[in-house]
Amino acid sequence: MADSSIVLLVPTHLTKSLKDSLERRGKLDKSTKIRPVTSEEDLQGIELGYGDRKKSCIGKVIIPTTMTWAPDSSDPLLASAKIFALLQIDVMHAPEAANITPALRRASPPAPAPKSPLAQVTLEWLSGPPVSRSLRPPTQLSLLCATTSWGYTIHAPMLLLPHSPPWPTLLATFPPPQLSTLYLRLCTTFRVTHIALSGPIPLHSTSPRRRNPTTHHPCPQKQHPPPRPQPPTSSAPHLPHPLHGAFGPSSPHPPPTRHDLSSAFWCRAQQNGIHQVWAPRYTMFSRGNIREKARILALRFPAHEAAGGEVGNVGVAEAAAERGWSAVDLYAGIGYFAFSYVRRGAAVVLCWEINPWSVEGLRRGCRANGWGEATVVERGGGGDGAGMGKLVVYAEDNRFAAERVEKLRAAIPPVRHVNCGFLPTSYPSWRIAVRVLDPSDGGWIHVHENIAVTDIAKRAEEMVDLIASYVAETPRSSAEQWTVSCQHIERVKSYAPGVLHCVVDISIMPPPLPPPPSQATPPATSSPQR
Repeated sequence: MADSSIVLLVPTHLTKSLKDSLERRGKLDKSTKIRPVTSEEDLQGIELGYGDRKKSCIGKVIIPTTMTWAPDSSDPLLASAKIFALLQIDVMHAPEAANITPALRRASPPAPAPKSPLAQVTLEWLSGPPVSRSLRPPTQLSLLCATTSWGYTIHAPMLLLPHSPPWPTLLATFPPPQLSTLYLRLCTTFRVTHIALSGPIPLHSTSPRRRNPTTHHPCPQKQHPPPRPQPPTSSAPHLPHPLHGAFGPSSPHPPPTRHDLSSAFWCRAQQNGIHQVWAPRYTMFSRGNIREKARILALRFPAHEAAGGEVGNVGVAEAAAERGWSAVDLYAGIGYFAFSYVRRGAAVVLCWEINPWSVEGLRRGCRANGWGEATVVERGGGGDGAGMGKLVVYAEDNRFAAERVEKLRAAIPPVRHVNCGFLPTSYPSWRIAVRVLDPSDGGWIHVHENIAVTDIAKRAEEMVDLIASYVAETPRSSAEQWTVSCQHIERVKSYAPGVLHCVVDISIMPPPLPPPPSQATPPATSSPQR
């Protein structure tokens, strides 16, 4: 039996003294108001002991306490509780003890959680005659459905079911014709046209965007260890499994034609007020990135916002405030982070993405957010800065990014942020990111990587050392005086047991500018002798 809290019913003239006594001993329940008993209805939920009558309590005051009592089944109700309560407040032998009536306020049973509409529809479907007759025996499935959490996600116009009970069992138990009747009911209830089942993502991506670092980005392996292997289990999302509705062919023409792109099924999500659009058959969407997206929207880097501050120097800050700033996303996807940089205030965001389905998602997402048409530059195309929009997408490998940006320097504000958002590691892009940053003002590289919880600090140090060596390779003036440091480590989300998706902000800042001549200290002069 759950513990019950003890309340004291006392005459009005004893209210203050008993309240003060309880408060001094830390036994007054301040979360509940002291209230008078004006009728028997005020005693609902309160259990009196033998010999105590509700009528005799009218006119008294109920004082709640933090004292609890858990009588066993043989306890004569409140006899023990009464003695216990009076001893607790040291009034057992006081004259006013006879006027105090301890009682129990039974713990209210938790209110039944409202049933999810997904649970209601599914359980009604299971109990219908055509389905219930096919369950032999039905007990195990019914128990499974009764204990599940019934989570779901809507990415309009798609209902995404979790890859957790009861769905694997339901899908394995019933044939598609029977399940189709359930899907139709769900579509009506949730006002969607498509239904899919989510699934796990393999830990090591086979995407062609991740290139072998020893092929395109050689580095001193002995001094700077390569990314560490991660555990074989991951809980991140992957492409959903279509259940209902036309999602498009499983293997479209490579690369997809304009007809393939226009006839595919597209859905959307909104996070932090930003729309993202994708084709779930061919590209993934991760809700877990919302933390990092929100952080980008709130980033404050004084060196490109106002004079002075904790980052950069005054000269850089003033110039940056006038010119604005640009950002580069070397693994843009469907705009996970690129869109946040646009909303954050970047004058131009340059994206690199080789998946044509993601490129189309960038186009559609740009329109959905009211930013006009994205400028898409195919491999080998122009993109020299003329007529570019706020979002520029290069549909090519990011190894061409440094060359592209170098040609654009005069046409766009300085590149102050470079996002390297690829998992399990963005290591192949770090040298490129250094070359892309503005050679005069510097900026920040936001490095994404899956890191073992115990290795986060050490791995951040390795990143700083390696990126500092890349800075020293660049033709920056006085490169050895540039400051490379870890400004922040953001733990975005759990990726696997003991492994976190982290973003390490690497600051790359030029040497301080010398003070202007007017501020220089005048040379000391000797006093004229008399």
